[in-house]
Amino acid sequence: MWFLPRKKSNMSLLKVSIGIPAYNEEANIKNLLSSILAQRQDNFILEEIIVVSDGSTDRTVEAIKELNNSKIRLVESKQRLGKTVQQNSIFETAKGEINILFDADIYLPTTNILEEMIKPVIQNPQVGIVSLMIVPYKAT
Repeated sequence: MWFLPRKKSNMSLLKVSIGIPAYNEEANIKNLLSSILAQRQDNFILEEIIVVSDGSTDRTVEAIKELNNSKIRLVESKQRLGKTVQQNSIFETAKGEINILFDADIYLPTTNILEEMIKPVIQNPQVGIVSLMIVPYKAT
């Protein structure tokens, strides 16, 4: 899901922030982050990926750090505050003109998903929110 910008850019390509609240997602988070980083960016600029570890007690934080990518900003919350609180914190700090929220247990099956999500806003500035049918990982 994503929301229209708070501010306008002078650039032709919109900047995108992706936010991911994560709680004990060590098995999934690297796959999601890798699939985000592999996305084509013909109609946008990936400004940042904000991952908030919501009091994770597994290796979620270590898995994120292993990717060692400057686009990924990790926020470690020692106390579990819940998904909604962490989503709000993402929106408060996001730098992009478009904000996208993902759950940590999904994957992006193609390299043009983000382009397709952003296309309706580019084509019609009246569009304020878009949602996709997400595909969660199967539980193991």
